[in-house]
Amino acid sequence: MQTYWIEELNGEFTIRDSPRPTLKMNEVLIKVHAGGVNPLDTKIRAGQAPHAKQPLPAVLGLDSAGTVEEVGPGVTAFNPGDEVYGMVGGTTLDASFASAKRYTGHVVSCLGWGSHSFAPLSFRGASYSGVFSLLPLLTGENRAHHGRILARAAGLAEDGKLGPLLNEQRFSDKNIGGAHALVAAGTLGKVVVEF
Repeated sequence: MQTYWIEELNGEFTIRDSPRPTLKMNEVLIKVHAGGVNPLDTKIRAGQAPHAKQPLPAVLGLDSAGTVEEVGPGVTAFNPGDEVYGMVGGTTLDASFASAKRYTGHVVSCLGWGSHSFAPLSFRGASYSGVFSLLPLLTGENRAHHGRILARAAGLAEDGKLGPLLNEQRFSDKNIGGAHALVAAGTLGKVVVEF
């Protein structure tokens, strides 16, 4: 399968053939059709996100949309061909969410360690939406309530009453760096790279 890598900070994205992963329990393989570029993505690429450093060479990107290619053992909620979107994470990111500090039952800050330390965000009083959307998925706490909220949001989206603010400019896999430059310049709306 094809993946897009950077070899050095602020480097150009290059295509590599990577081995198809072997799925483990409760995992799905997604063919990504489009990805969103976030301000955090540009900071990671530039080496300006000490709380989210990636060892190089690296595949970058957090938001993605695509279709399920294959489901691993234990997966019952997804089937090949299902359209999906979401945020990519990993074991270090998961461990950071497990370190979320709570008061009165609500996540108010996330103090993580390792390569995804969210402490700088927390100390500045900022919130990280992934904590609120991912914590129920990772811990199971309030998962049913969270599911109802997401189902309602999906219904609003299907009815055309809710949608993302998208930047008018589109990018292909030939100009991922251009998408990063636009986001780094402070553009309005989600910047999309289509694969």
